[in-house]
Amino acid sequence: HCLKIISDPEQINVLGEIGIILLMFILGLGFPPKRIFTMGYRALMGGILQIVLTILGTISLSLFLGWSLVVGVFVGGLAALSSTAIVIKVLNDLAVIDSIHGRLMVWYLIIQDLAAVLMIAVIPSLAGDAGAGILLPVMISLAKGLAFLTIFLMLNRTYIPRLQYWVAAVGGKELFLIGTIIFCLGTALVTELIGLSYALGAFVAGLVVSESEYNYQIHAGLVPFRDIFLCIFFVALGMLLDPGYFMSNPGQVLAVTAAIIVLKFLYTSAATRIARYPLKTALYTGIGLAQVGEFSFVIVQMEYQYLFRVISEISL
Repeated sequence: HCLKIISDPEQINVLGEIGIILLMFILGLGFPPKRIFTMGYRALMGGILQIVLTILGTISLSLFLGWSLVVGVFVGGLAALSSTAIVIKVLNDLAVIDSIHGRLMVWYLIIQDLAAVLMIAVIPSLAGDAGAGILLPVMISLAKGLAFLTIFLMLNRTYIPRLQYWVAAVGGKELFLIGTIIFCLGTALVTELIGLSYALGAFVAGLVVSESEYNYQIHAGLVPFRDIFLCIFFVALGMLLDPGYFMSNPGQVLAVTAAIIVLKFLYTSAATRIARYPLKTALYTGIGLAQVGEFSFVIVQMEYQYLFRVISEISL
């Protein structure tokens, strides 16, 4: 942004979008459907409450500041997500991932990741006229997503496992890796063509092959590509940041940052207590999930045009 070495950020954004696709594919790959049913009732209730309370709190703050309801929902959804990568790393470094609050944080992060996928599916349907009703477009997007997921899960029972076996047997690991990338990008393209998000398509592609016998082989092969392209994505994100804005509005930026951390800590702790966990566990969980995660940046980058229209409604 400062040096203006790259005149057209779109050159970098294309590579960054590949990183998003691979990130969503690996997220789906590590989330087999049967994993959902192993989640305890209290953890599920606490995770959903954490998201709902954060969104409701943001809506209240938005209305108080004179923002619209849609702005409150959108910003609240972004604020509700925490960083899976950072939290898991900290829990591992502190050797507390198997503690009660450690396991609870992991379940909350899983619920947030699923919520992020839902946001990615729904947000494009809100990008119409500001005065139009949003319920029908949201329902249509959800119906498309469910139909797409159903079709792919049906294919997974028959054709996809056979295709994986044939590629692995004929071409070795190199062709198998290339075939997996083509499958991931191709599915993302299909969802883009039918009016859904390409990231949703990548997640469904990963979900489809999550119970494959080649799961670990696929994961090991794609992680280096994901890391490289995600680095490019965050470079593209950094190109959008204007240091001059912070220098001109340091109080505003710091106040919003502090408000997000404090309020999210309170909402997460309250949700955990409502789910009947001990106060100590609730406080640890609230502290661990008080930050905003990388998926919020992914959603902002993907829905940039819609976000620009939404932010234009806000009077600063």
